[in-house]
Amino acid sequence: MSAGVEVKDRTYGGWRRPASPGVGPLKLIPTMVMMAGLGMTLLVSMVAGLWWALGFAMVALLGAGPAVIPFRGRTVYAEWSKSARWRRHQRRGRNMYRSGLAGVTPSGTRSLPGLLAKVKVWEATDAIGRDFALVEIQAAHQWAVVMRVAAQGGALVDSETNDVWVASWGEYLALLGQEGGVVQAAAVVETIPDAGAMLYSHVATQIRDDAPQFARDVAFSAAAELPVDVADTVGYVTLTFTERGLGIDRKGSDQTAAAVAEEVGRRLPGLSVALKDAGASEGRPLSVAQLSRRVREAFDPAVAAELAESEAEGLPIHVEFADAGPSAHDETALSYRHDSGLSRTYEALQVPPGVVRDAHMERLMGPMRTAPRKRVTLLYRPVDAGRTAETVDRDYKSAINRAGRRKGLVHAHDSADLRSARQATEEEADGAGVVSFSVLVTVTVTDDDAFDRACTTIERAGRGARFRLSPVRGAQAAAFAGALGIGLSLPDLSVLPHVAREHI
Repeated sequence: MSAGVEVKDRTYGGWRRPASPGVGPLKLIPTMVMMAGLGMTLLVSMVAGLWWALGFAMVALLGAGPAVIPFRGRTVYAEWSKSARWRRHQRRGRNMYRSGLAGVTPSGTRSLPGLLAKVKVWEATDAIGRDFALVEIQAAHQWAVVMRVAAQGGALVDSETNDVWVASWGEYLALLGQEGGVVQAAAVVETIPDAGAMLYSHVATQIRDDAPQFARDVAFSAAAELPVDVADTVGYVTLTFTERGLGIDRKGSDQTAAAVAEEVGRRLPGLSVALKDAGASEGRPLSVAQLSRRVREAFDPAVAAELAESEAEGLPIHVEFADAGPSAHDETALSYRHDSGLSRTYEALQVPPGVVRDAHMERLMGPMRTAPRKRVTLLYRPVDAGRTAETVDRDYKSAINRAGRRKGLVHAHDSADLRSARQATEEEADGAGVVSFSVLVTVTVTDDDAFDRACTTIERAGRGARFRLSPVRGAQAAAFAGALGIGLSLPDLSVLPHVAREHI
């Protein structure tokens, strides 16, 4: 680069909430209800008279108010409905779970609870001979693959390289929309405290049998003397497929699993290698044993050190997926206790306004001394390439309507929203993909006294990244399972269909 050339930091942005056609701030379904109410008011005026019609209109307006008033990132009606479901959940005792020999599971195993109860794992092999765990989400007829990745980090990396990595990640998400059958991609960054056993185990697995004794002694001494109580950062990318998108008709359980394994195994090598362009390593699919161990350690953090010590001593480790759940869990409105862990999962109600830089989430994703065990999960839902034009055009028309409904000066937010929608249509015409995304953050402690401090640390980091993080109220167990990043697509497991929820 020639001297005197000023390098401007690249910024990113342009995200916006999905638009729904409606009148004013109302979405499609509330607008339809409002039009029906106007029709009923007109009918009442024709049958009973003007005063009865005015009274009916006043009652209808009072009833419709909570459908518009925002509260905790939702409407008042949505929050009331959520609270009612949680109270019913408590009355039926579904917030408590016991497994094992003294539990409620017939087999006596520590089966996974809640949304994970109907999840099965199959062994499969991809096109280049790698064994991987094929996760079946039976309730949604979906299948998932979990890959472990190692990010290269941003230290000593110039801005041009960072820009290429960000662009390549965008291209990877666009590729998923063109791939067909991919309904969700989860990017998980997990920090795990290491008391020394994990480092010792890693060194033990890297030493060759024919290494000189002096070299072996130096390696093990370094592993024993290096500072402990540090955090290990691990990354995962999970891809979730639908049977219909894969072109597979459900028959018998074994036949369907074999057909899905063949189709996903054929695609997996290309999808895992493509991650290298985005600044990560090639994705390595987790085997059934590795996935089972990861889930077991998530539900019982204290067992992680024990398994690492056994691995360092060369002892075999065998964790079955059917026995990877907690022996007990207790869910409250704002926390989730599972074996030796106490967790709280946050959701991002609002993403950063304006633009951000490539290192914007570094503080939130990086190790924290007061919150050493946490999990940041970004859930992407790629829009199928055949529907991207329709999606951006609908958003553009909605932005035009919002900007045009004001007389005089246009509201600054509406003007910025219109520019963003126009830019999205232009980029989509050039081949860019369209992706919906959400953010979940889970913090876990093994000491109850450290829980409030860890939660405060996460909330401060969220504010520093300009995310509006809020605890998932009344659904902590489901949010914990969704943030694990093993393939659960929460919108597709909801009682209310995803398509209907977008227009409420």
